[in-house]
Amino acid sequence: MRRISPRRSRGRWACLPALLVGTCLLGLVPTAPAVADEPPISVAISNVDDSNFPVLSVVMSADIDGRPVAGLDATSVQVTENGQPGSVVSVERATNADIPLTLGIVIDTSGSMAGDAIARAKQSAVALVASLGPRDTATVLAFADGVRVVQPLTQDKNALTAAINQLTAVGNTALYDAVFEATRLVSAPGSSRRAVVLLSDGEEAGGRSSHSRPEALGAAASGGAVFYVVALGAEVDRSFLDGLANGSGGRVYPAPAPADVPGIYASIETLLRSQFVVRFRTAILSGGEEETLAVQVTAQGRTGAGERSAKIRRPTPAAVPTSTPATQAAQTPQLPPQEKPAARPSGDGGMPAGAIAAIVLVLAGAGGGGVIAWRRKRAGGEVAPTVTQRTFKAPPSLPADERVGTLVVTAGPMESQSFPIGAAPLTLGSADSCSVGIPDGPEVAPEHVRLWWRDGLLMLHHLPRGHETLVNGTAVEWASLADGQEFSVGEHTFRYERGA
Repeated sequence: MRRISPRRSRGRWACLPALLVGTCLLGLVPTAPAVADEPPISVAISNVDDSNFPVLSVVMSADIDGRPVAGLDATSVQVTENGQPGSVVSVERATNADIPLTLGIVIDTSGSMAGDAIARAKQSAVALVASLGPRDTATVLAFADGVRVVQPLTQDKNALTAAINQLTAVGNTALYDAVFEATRLVSAPGSSRRAVVLLSDGEEAGGRSSHSRPEALGAAASGGAVFYVVALGAEVDRSFLDGLANGSGGRVYPAPAPADVPGIYASIETLLRSQFVVRFRTAILSGGEEETLAVQVTAQGRTGAGERSAKIRRPTPAAVPTSTPATQAAQTPQLPPQEKPAARPSGDGGMPAGAIAAIVLVLAGAGGGGVIAWRRKRAGGEVAPTVTQRTFKAPPSLPADERVGTLVVTAGPMESQSFPIGAAPLTLGSADSCSVGIPDGPEVAPEHVRLWWRDGLLMLHHLPRGHETLVNGTAVEWASLADGQEFSVGEHTFRYERGA
């Protein structure tokens, strides 16, 4: 073989860089995409809230290799229901939206966790508690031979920390029961952000669980809480933990050694603080079957999508009575026969003689009201006042244990009236069929508003066309009312006060 000297070799290949540059410029050698090997955005939907239907709220996380994606807005997100696009109204951080978190802290305290493992787990869980916001709630569960609720749901960080610090490691592993009980505890009505951080170093052992493996996985998948699972060591049931995380929209974090646990908890804490709330207007206005809801996120030159099955409860609008001559006649006040008083001069109070006018005043006393109709007759300028009583009708009284709140009339002819409300639907309007009878008026429909209790919220549905129901001064079709919030029907304003 011919030997090439170093000097000659350098001369022969000296022009290679220039040739390569020229070839790339001519497009003969394709260049690799800049992000070909970079991971996509991971999108996980943790909960769907339908309390403000037809605007739905989706709580989700979006991250790239565990690093939360920042700066998302309505142009970055697309939502579909069963393939039908929804109209995105807003995207904001959950913390900015002031949506509290309900968190389950679940720690394996079986005998294999003794020593450094339980110490690291407790240290990490205490740091997680310290990161909670003032309105967040959490519960602490330990599982070994059984499941123990060490601290029920509370906002008291000192109580949560004390509960964690008292944990000791001994016994078997009732893993399935731990998943089932954690799901039950954090799935409290009215919570939009639910998560469980579960640490385990093993698998179901000792036959201690009363719930089966499929029951535990099914409860987690349908409970509305995201499971973030810390799999400590090499002896874990990875198949079960993967199913637990995937079914709930969460993630498994392998921790080869106890020293890895604090960093994993810190990553989960960051992810929880970086969740987003996507509000969108649904295009599906009827039905109630389970559907597939998908969210696609595009940011930083990458795209990712996540989906979740959800059953959106769409309130069924009540039928508005059809107006017929018969119903109009029934709703028209029947005035008693007029009595003819003594004649008086034509013209009164600046009103020209012969004018025809009607002045209707709605009067209300304690528990009632009245309509006074003044009719001016052309002949002789005679005036004849007539009165028809219109009483306010309150719903039947309720036992204290059936009450979910009170409606207080804060403005209008019925001011200072109040009455309890229960879980059963309640209709307000001027028709006799309404649960709450409102004195008739041009701004009050026969059936105007329906209220009902669901998942810890008072729901409101505006019924008729051609009228308005205002919540915080805005006309609404559907709304959920928080404690102390008011709504108006015509000149009547009602304040909802939660509790018996």
